[in-house]
Amino acid sequence: GGCAGTVGGSYVITVGATAPTATLTSGNATICNGQSIPLEVALTGTTPFTFVYSINGVDQPPVTTSDLFYTINAAPTSGVNTYTLVSVSASGCPGTVGGSYTITVGAAPSATLSGMTSVCQGQAADLTVTFTGTGPYTFNYTADGVAQTPVTTSANPYTLSVSPAVNTTYLLTSVDVSGCVGT
Repeated sequence: GGCAGTVGGSYVITVGATAPTATLTSGNATICNGQSIPLEVALTGTTPFTFVYSINGVDQPPVTTSDLFYTINAAPTSGVNTYTLVSVSASGCPGTVGGSYTITVGAAPSATLSGMTSVCQGQAADLTVTFTGTGPYTFNYTADGVAQTPVTTSANPYTLSVSPAVNTTYLLTSVDVSGCVGT
């Protein structure tokens, strides 16, 4: 004996989109201050996607896109910067993320030229080029305004031997370390 009741109603559950994925192409790079590097994010699932990435653990504003590939234009200005994906969702469904990219911003090098101010005719003079930054270094110089062959070296300081036949003025015009050009 129990009391018979009435039952009724129905409830429909709609299955949403496939859970999305977002993958940041992993890697490492060294750039100079003022340069940028494209970071590629590959997305799968139903568009549109909304994802969040972080730089050194600090979340950036959400990005919403309908593209299956998205490019983050990374342009850090100093130090070591690690980009990672934090979250992705599509049509309200959370997904999975992966990948990280580390960018090191190199400092522009500098170079100083010093050495002997006079030699006897026919004698060699040793000039010294002293650098800041981490080599290898490539430097350009002129002799009386005429460009000379660029020199690449890991030595710091570097000894540049010259044998001028007449009074000659030597001038450093640039120094480069891994694409970072200094003075």
